[in-house]
Amino acid sequence: MPGYRSWSMGAPIALIMDGDWRMRKLIRTNLEAYSLHVVEAPDAREGLLALEGMTIDLLLLSAELPDANGWNVVCRLRRQIGDQVPIIVIVPEPANSRLLRRFRRVSQLLKPFSARTLLASVDQALGRKSIMHKMTENNLLAAFAGESQAHMRYLIFAERARKEGFANVARLFEAIAFAEKAHATNHLRELGQVKGSTDNLQTAIDGETFEVLEMYPVYHNAAVFQDESGAQRSTTYALEAEKIHAVLYGNAKKAVADGKDIEAGAINICEVCGHTVMGDAPDRCPVCGAPKARFRAF
Repeated sequence: MPGYRSWSMGAPIALIMDGDWRMRKLIRTNLEAYSLHVVEAPDAREGLLALEGMTIDLLLLSAELPDANGWNVVCRLRRQIGDQVPIIVIVPEPANSRLLRRFRRVSQLLKPFSARTLLASVDQALGRKSIMHKMTENNLLAAFAGESQAHMRYLIFAERARKEGFANVARLFEAIAFAEKAHATNHLRELGQVKGSTDNLQTAIDGETFEVLEMYPVYHNAAVFQDESGAQRSTTYALEAEKIHAVLYGNAKKAVADGKDIEAGAINICEVCGHTVMGDAPDRCPVCGAPKARFRAF
């Protein structure tokens, strides 16, 4: 089976194996606009037949083909043509990390996905640098930050409105907060920053660690220097919680890397300071002293 050629010889050739013609059309349209040659196959049988008479640079296939399990096709191809051809498996939900580790140069693309995410996955598979105009990237990062802040701000405002007896105003804040979350999600996806759980957990670890080692110590020291007691309190609350969060995310990443979910009962959060407890809430929060009744279980 020929299977592979160096795409430096010309425009890369991609084979799409997917039983959904709409998905094939979506991928084909984007890849052809990205200067790839595209061949389609509606199932595993036709895709494997096509590979007997052609060479490709990239294979995109559904994990749920009409006539075969996509991962079984990956296993067969790895035996037949080795790992020279990168493979992107289109999945409805994240694949087991152990399954991914079985194969070199195999990645997953989680549905639904944006054109940006698709092309970023293709670039990564082909070893090409994915480029977004810097201005656009900065604009999306700023928009993500703004939408994220609006989402949280409106949820906080909803709590206040409900306490004041304005239930419908609270619902309005909550509904629009959900819309802001949708906007933020779209921006983050276009930036290629929504990945599998292992990568997402590492991003969370990096963020929490930065807050613990750099951000909050500096913010707290500035609050002390300027004698801002309220800011000193809020930064202390956050710093102590982030220390715990970094550890919890680290433990979760280890479990996910082994293909397992974490073992967790109730996760209790102090609604005053954010102190996080795996299991039963303490009688009093060790950080802010709030009573057990102020903990919320998740």
